[in-house]
Amino acid sequence: MDVIAFLQFCAYAALCTACFTGSQALFAIICGVRLEEIQLFYGRRLVTVVVHQVKVSVGWIPTGSFAKFRTRASSADELMPRSSIPTDTFDDVHPIARAFIILSGPISLLVLACTLSPPRNVAAEAVETFGQFWEGARHPFVVGPELIGRALKFIGDSTVAIGLSTVAAKFAAINSIPIPLFAGGQALFTLIQWKRTDYEKYVKQQVGVSLIGVVVLSAFLVGWALAIGTFVIRQLGF
Repeated sequence: MDVIAFLQFCAYAALCTACFTGSQALFAIICGVRLEEIQLFYGRRLVTVVVHQVKVSVGWIPTGSFAKFRTRASSADELMPRSSIPTDTFDDVHPIARAFIILSGPISLLVLACTLSPPRNVAAEAVETFGQFWEGARHPFVVGPELIGRALKFIGDSTVAIGLSTVAAKFAAINSIPIPLFAGGQALFTLIQWKRTDYEKYVKQQVGVSLIGVVVLSAFLVGWALAIGTFVIRQLGF
């Protein structure tokens, strides 16, 4: 395995993760939503600071992140004076604005990719990703390891601009898949619930659909975990 290519991929993934979450946080603030916390990267927190009442943490695993927004107050707030109930929550902005905030992550990655590579190439990489994501998880002992090997070789042979552009395009495509835990699924569910007025029913439906999303996503993650494990074992010569 090309260690340099792997480290390059980790660096590209870290940059894409920061871009994704940073964009969602920025557009949430623009839309008037109160930002409470930003977590960049997973794992044990290495650094935690508070900036303008926003908790910002950085973990040591350079993948994954989230932005936590203020959500609608709990039922206990119904006892509070009306003037004291927060109005800067994620739930209080228009559904289209909520969907835009969610989708600003994948959109920012596509913009980044298009600034580094021709848009036609970016579109081709993004479209190709859907099939690769499915086939790699479906055939974790054959197709998955082959795709991983090809990806690392491509990154190792490409310039920084092309490599980062490709990773950004693929991350954007994956996050636009309409599975509830991905940005695409969250935005779709937000728009579907646009006309609903029963908030409690909305929350229950969202939880139920999210559980389905967890099951579907878990199946993909298991497939790709097997693919990664198979790739590593083969690289070690076993």
